[in-house]
Amino acid sequence: MPSPSSSKRGSSLLVPQDNKIARLRRSISGMMDRGSTEEEARCLITEMTIKEKEMLHASWTRVYGLTDAQRKASGIKLLSWLLDHVPNMRSRIVLKQPPDQNEDPPVMCRWFIHLSVAVPNTIDDMVRHLKDPIEFNNYLGNIARYHIDQEPPVTVQYFKDFETMFPLYVQALLELPSNSDEIILWKKLFGLLTRRVQQESIAAGLDENPKKRCCVIL
Repeated sequence: MPSPSSSKRGSSLLVPQDNKIARLRRSISGMMDRGSTEEEARCLITEMTIKEKEMLHASWTRVYGLTDAQRKASGIKLLSWLLDHVPNMRSRIVLKQPPDQNEDPPVMCRWFIHLSVAVPNTIDDMVRHLKDPIEFNNYLGNIARYHIDQEPPVTVQYFKDFETMFPLYVQALLELPSNSDEIILWKKLFGLLTRRVQQESIAAGLDENPKKRCCVIL
């Protein structure tokens, strides 16, 4: 999964690039629906307040853990659940090596191990980038373009399924009501990603019904 990268365009001879970036950041910081306090102001890019971003970060920490061991176990648990509950997700994975007869086939698949790290790492980056609207916006674009550039492309329908099912995983894992603030925020976060994928797909003239199987997923 690519990481957000800085622009490769050259700096203006008249305005230093750092000044341009600073101006852009000030412009985005002004794109807020103002509440009574700064913490209640809602960013028009992330569609979240500072408090909501902090809540989502805390929720993700509970899901993913803090130590390497916790995160490894959480990644395997998450991907196992997603393969069973996200429509067509399992069919996107091509098993790259024969499984050991004494082990669960997906766990022995090198792609499974890779994705059990890549999927939660991508979510982790999304949550981490919420604090900076520019980085967040760039990262969503990177995720979208990375997936629609695959052969065959990973279309918006996959992300719609993920948008629906991932909050259910968090709800079950953390034993939360379906209308809790945390679940609403997870739906909002992946809704933003789905919309971005849709925008990039339209721009690329992407066929929503690829005929081949794809082994690259979120």
